[in-house]
Amino acid sequence: MIIVILIFILSLTSGIIGAYFIFKDKSRLLGILLICIAIAIAFLGFLSDFISRQQINRIEKYSNIAKMMPCGSDTCMGKGLHFTGGLGGDLEGTYIMTEDKFTYKCDKESIDKMIKVTKNYPDFPFSYYSIATCKKDRGEEGWKEYAERAIDIFEETTQIKDHNSAHDEGLEDLKNDLDPFGGLF
Repeated sequence: MIIVILIFILSLTSGIIGAYFIFKDKSRLLGILLICIAIAIAFLGFLSDFISRQQINRIEKYSNIAKMMPCGSDTCMGKGLHFTGGLGGDLEGTYIMTEDKFTYKCDKESIDKMIKVTKNYPDFPFSYYSIATCKKDRGEEGWKEYAERAIDIFEETTQIKDHNSAHDEGLEDLKNDLDPFGGLF
């Protein structure tokens, strides 16, 4: 996008300079200059609208996800209650939940289930988070790619007003895992 803007500015500048040498009449040059300025303002308006639409699309894309907890819903089920379908149902059996703690299971079956969730729900960060933390804890390769994808999503979801605080915690955990010294080295 920046390259397009630079090309546009350079073409405007060269057009104005060329017009000066072609039209020695200053009133024609002023007219051409005003037209170029009008075109530039219209282009900047278009660019501003384009950027605003991208931000709106990002908010729409991540607003529901930002409110979700690690269980795939805005509320996690208690003892004896289970999700029957959707994301929450797909995550069923991949975690243990007590009154104050949510823990992912790191057995092969749970990790395989989480990998399937990343395919069905590619914007849900906690599936990537769980795979990254489990693989890291098990000493397996490939955990960093999952951590980086989760961070990318968490950086979007944490920008949305009223997001679930678990997103902030997940983002901080993974950043610490990837850079345990906080950028000191």
